[in-house]
Amino acid sequence: MLDKETFQKNYKNKNENYVKVESNEDDFLKSGIEINKDKKVKYTNFDGYQSQSAGGAYFFQYASKINDLRGDGIVFYRFDPTIDNKGIYYRLNKDHKVISTGSFKYKKDKKVFELNENNQKFLWKVSTVGLIIDIKSKVYDYKGYRRYQFVTASPDEQHKINSSVKNYEENKYVKVETKQNDINDVSLKSGIEINKKKKVKYTKGGYDLGYFYLKAHKINDLRGDGIVYYKFDHKIDNIGRYYRLNKDHKVVSIGDFEFKNKKRILVLNEDNQQFFWKISIPSQIADIKSKEYDYEGYKRYQFVETTAEEQDKINSSIKNYKDNNQLLVFRCALLLITWHRTETYDLCRTFGNCKK
Repeated sequence: MLDKETFQKNYKNKNENYVKVESNEDDFLKSGIEINKDKKVKYTNFDGYQSQSAGGAYFFQYASKINDLRGDGIVFYRFDPTIDNKGIYYRLNKDHKVISTGSFKYKKDKKVFELNENNQKFLWKVSTVGLIIDIKSKVYDYKGYRRYQFVTASPDEQHKINSSVKNYEENKYVKVETKQNDINDVSLKSGIEINKKKKVKYTKGGYDLGYFYLKAHKINDLRGDGIVYYKFDHKIDNIGRYYRLNKDHKVVSIGDFEFKNKKRILVLNEDNQQFFWKISIPSQIADIKSKEYDYEGYKRYQFVETTAEEQDKINSSIKNYKDNNQLLVFRCALLLITWHRTETYDLCRTFGNCKK
């Protein structure tokens, strides 16, 4: 929190519409402005992150640049929504380094974002058309809302932000050594002790889980095959079949799954083995529990979405696997029919009632 003297230095005369905040940026973003209530502002209605309202989806797709007067100068906010108007956000400095994270939820009845970070709460009213955010918080030395300008990050900045967020998530975990030496150039962390102080937003179904089913994912599940791919083939009512493929995109095992809505757990059943997955898509982690492991309770596993090329190979391999299985079933049925006819003919010959 800024001390009062430092905070007030960010302001000029109250009669001015905006105050210029000094920064090293080419553009000067104005912050902490007294709001002229005579000038009506149309706040954006975010009805979930798929909102089709003006600028709603766009706001979530791209990071925003702002001076939030929290002592770090110009910062970037990157929102990562999950479902039901909730998610997590990353706050990065001008060098595109993550300096803090928090959770958010959107209260559509009030058109207000509630950001929570280290026991600090910030209320945001966003106008994507006006490129302004009205912010209120007990962290500041003013009461009520003040106005802040923001701009959308450039494509180059966006690339750096996404890369930084990805690295931040990867570095949160400590790599666990396994017997697998070849991990296909991807260092996925597995079997991690879970820090219960760091809250993780698990998926609770709906569109969020549907997207997870749509793509195959790469993970080291510590079952002896190294890096493997999981492809979930959703059928109906939260149930379906999954395929587990090795690094060469060959099917090594299959099983059935069911998503338990109340517990937000994906239950995998395979050859009398059972695995419980709690998935966080924004964090790209799966907390996994099974009697097959030598630990008790849940441990954390990183996963990544497959590339388009990998996805094509996986889909092709699964199709071939299904085709070969169908051919095998047909051959077995044909052999059974042939055997049955042969046995019947032999019996007829024995009792003398047979016609060729």
